[in-house]
Amino acid sequence: MTIGKWRISERTQIVAVLIVVSILLFNALGKTPIYILDEARNAQCAREMLLRNDWVVPTFNEELRVQKPPLHYYAMMLAYKLFGVNAFAARFFSALLGVLLIAGTYIFLKKIKGHLVAILSVLILAASTHWLFEFRLAVPDPFLIFFFTLTLYFLYGYFVKEKVALLYLSAILMALAVLAKGPVALGLAGMPALVWLIWEKKTRLLWRPQTLLAAVLFLIITLPWYLLVHQQTQGAFTNGFFVEQNLNRFNESMEGHGGWFILVPLFVWGGLLPFSPFVIEAAKRVKVDLKDPLSKYVLLITLWVLFIFGIAETKLPNYPMLCYPFVAIWLANWAAKVYQDQKIFKNYPVLILALLYLVLGVALFFALDKEPAFQSYKWWAILFVATSLASIFAYRQLQKRQLVNGLLLLLGVFVVFNALFLGVLYPSVYQNNPVTQSLPIIKGKKLYAYGLYNPSFNFHTNGSITQLQDAAAIKAMWRLQPDALVVSRQDKLADLDPTFTYQLVFTYKDIFEIPTTVILKNPEQ
Repeated sequence: MTIGKWRISERTQIVAVLIVVSILLFNALGKTPIYILDEARNAQCAREMLLRNDWVVPTFNEELRVQKPPLHYYAMMLAYKLFGVNAFAARFFSALLGVLLIAGTYIFLKKIKGHLVAILSVLILAASTHWLFEFRLAVPDPFLIFFFTLTLYFLYGYFVKEKVALLYLSAILMALAVLAKGPVALGLAGMPALVWLIWEKKTRLLWRPQTLLAAVLFLIITLPWYLLVHQQTQGAFTNGFFVEQNLNRFNESMEGHGGWFILVPLFVWGGLLPFSPFVIEAAKRVKVDLKDPLSKYVLLITLWVLFIFGIAETKLPNYPMLCYPFVAIWLANWAAKVYQDQKIFKNYPVLILALLYLVLGVALFFALDKEPAFQSYKWWAILFVATSLASIFAYRQLQKRQLVNGLLLLLGVFVVFNALFLGVLYPSVYQNNPVTQSLPIIKGKKLYAYGLYNPSFNFHTNGSITQLQDAAAIKAMWRLQPDALVVSRQDKLADLDPTFTYQLVFTYKDIFEIPTTVILKNPEQ
């Protein structure tokens, strides 16, 4: 690649990308407190397993946690041993997998399609705020995305080169994906791979004895833990995970996360900003793409992921992230053709991007202005407005047929945007949550709960939190432990016995939510 008078080698390009991605993923990784519900439950579950030295049964608040298999818990347990129990350790392996996925994507594509498609693909991923955000969280999704993606990379390599070692590697990686989030990974990978084999007339690969050996290898890795947890929980985990967390999430809208089919492609479109607006232009050559085996492969994977999560009743933005690397490959393949053929594409996607970030900046300003605790941050909305203006400069470069300069400017703008948003603004805003703000009050105190409470209290107090059902239970507890505190929500206090007395020592509204967290103290202390 040539920029002005300088020619940058392929090795320098990918090393630079890996350095930038590492900075974006690891910078201020532990600065954002553990507060998001899923992060809190996952991080505390790993901590409880580590304290018990238990590698089989996951628990939260000393109760069975059936939501997820154990792989990310294992990673957090290892990180806790290396770095101590803290937010950085809980997120360490998620960020590391993000860097490794960028490296793996580049290596895979360079061998299949060459350097240009490979570097463009990883740049599209590396610029995505949502992709970076997810790989900075203490949740299982980074593990699923990593192992699912590499499974399909190795599987494609096997389909094309027919090297059995690649098949066995894909079986191992798929087993790890299933240990990360369950059998959904197998179904999401299997169908597009099967359709591709039929389309390419390579179904003979299915009937090789090596396929059976790969299946056996997959079962050897996955089955032991599922059998052990079934035995040790007397079937409770099996029922809770497979029925409640998988079947019911597919058939029913859980936790209010429902919506129409169109939400899922919109999640993907929004998640792959800033380059997703170019999907419109790339789609115009889809007939040409279908002549290319790799393009067919990534399109099949993308469409299947969109379809499955589109018909599922529970819809969350992180669910269809499995297709992000494959959409990035498709877009990169289109961009490479434009660059190689020196074709000029329509530049309106950049204008869409500029308008969108202008709107987001205005919306953020008013959203922060409405929250008393965040009014000092409202001027950070200028970051979005500046990104919008910089996108217009990139548009001007593209108008002048300066394709490389325009795209590099766009990339540079979003590197700066992501560094400031993820490394400065987001951690600063999330320090203003009720859990973090209450730490000076609850430090060294035994904590109980009345009604709902944020599970990050468990992580920050390093202990179980017993639920108390009514005023009588709170009174009985205070007779035995007069110094203990009770966490609750303000609206729940109206349900207490009017004759019950307590001292309100802490009140703080939850971030961007209606509930207000309160902490009660024994009035006699």
